[in-house]
Amino acid sequence: MRIIDLYQKNIRIRQIIKNEKTNPGMIYFILKKYNIPHRPPYYHRKHTMNERYFKNIDTEEKAYWVGFISADGNILNRPGERYVLRVALQIGDKSHLLKFKKHIEYSGNLTFISQILKNGKPYSLWNITINSKKMIMDLEKLDIGPNKTKTITPCKLIPKKLIRHYWRGLIDGDGHISKDIRGWKIGLAGNKFMTEGFRQFIIMNNIKSKAKIHIKPKSTTGYYSSAMVYAGTKLIKNIVDLLYNDSNIFLDRKMELVKKIMKTPDWNYKYLHISREQFENQYIKLGNWYDVMRSFNIPIGSSYKLRKQKNVRIGW
Repeated sequence: MRIIDLYQKNIRIRQIIKNEKTNPGMIYFILKKYNIPHRPPYYHRKHTMNERYFKNIDTEEKAYWVGFISADGNILNRPGERYVLRVALQIGDKSHLLKFKKHIEYSGNLTFISQILKNGKPYSLWNITINSKKMIMDLEKLDIGPNKTKTITPCKLIPKKLIRHYWRGLIDGDGHISKDIRGWKIGLAGNKFMTEGFRQFIIMNNIKSKAKIHIKPKSTTGYYSSAMVYAGTKLIKNIVDLLYNDSNIFLDRKMELVKKIMKTPDWNYKYLHISREQFENQYIKLGNWYDVMRSFNIPIGSSYKLRKQKNVRIGW
């Protein structure tokens, strides 16, 4: 029989499935029926790794990678690729994948992927693919499985002393740190379980905020996704200090933003050099507070508080 012949020639199962237009169940049924011994697990494996890296989450690095994979990892569940982990990042984050590769002691190489999107724009990234039943089964015990986007919940197996590293991994993967005209922001996107989990983490660390979870319409995502966003210099400083201070593993480009945040003067001291007369004269010149604040590089959201503090007499 051709399937048996291909199998005994050490052809990969996925290739047999493709060539013979069959499925794994039929292949293993035939092998069992004709008493064909199974090949050893990972017979074709070319690379080595620490397959039990995630068996016990007992270090900062392990807790971090559980969070990061919860955000940016993809566990495949399809014929021929049941126990496969893939993590793909933008070109500039190649060094981060190399950190992961080093920590799990993977002997293989990263893969560069480049393609053209439907809109005609080029799209490139670096990818690492791990084939390991043991590793995937350990990750599934940590609530990281196939099609996790809608159902994943905060991992309950992370030790309390390591939980901030777990959430840093999630922020590095599914979060954002940004700055606009209103100032610095930090947030996490995901399903309602993850965003609520992050909100509770912030509360449990005695950081007070009135920020609320924003629910995104189902029509744009296929399900009800959400985002938890925080803003305000003092608040953001407290959050990034909790997540990133004295840490050994992080996404380099986000750590650079954290350093800028920590150097940002607190609101009360940042605008002391601007006098009431300067505000009033600029208002007379420009005619609205939006442009006045932009001219002084002040977040628009600070307009009312600052004018009141400076006792500005016009434009109310």
